[in-house]
Order: sequence, then C-alpha cells, then structure tokens
Amino acid sequence: MDDDLITERRSVACPQVFGYLRHVTGGPTRHAALVGCLTEYCRQHELTPCGVFTDCEATVAVRSPAFVGLLDALDLPDTDLMQDRG
Repeated sequence: MDDDLITERRSVACPQVFGYLRHVTGGPTRHAALVGCLTEYCRQHELTPCGVFTDCEATVAVRSPAFVGLLDALDLPDTDLMQDRG
C-alpha cells in the first residue's frame, strides 16, 4: 500500500468514518488508546471520525448493540459506502 492520502486518490466529499471495536481485554485506558489510534489514522488520511461502536463481549454476536448501531449509522441517508470500482 502506498502512502498517498485516500482523498488524493478519490474524489470524496466530507469523508466520514465510523469505527467498530471488539474490546474484550483491558480497561478504559486500553479502550481510549484504541479509539485514539483510529482517530489518529483518520487525521493522517484526511477523514472525519464520526463515532466508534464498541462490543465488549468475548463472543461474536451479529445482533450485538454496537454492531447494529454501526449498521444503523451506515444506513443514514447521507452515508455513502465507498466501494472500490478499480
């Protein structure tokens, strides 16, 4: 992967990012560090972080509140899923 910024390779208006974490081990400090990493990634790539949905259960649940919340956010009228058309 090259170091070009995502917004330099694609015409993207208001690039927004929603994050999803499965945070099973560690406490609030670890969670804050993970969210900080996502926020820094967004800053480096000219993206706007809009929220992070977090599951804390060890089992994977497709209908978990955090995952459903992420899907609901992606279903908002102004949300455009970026697809690779190349």
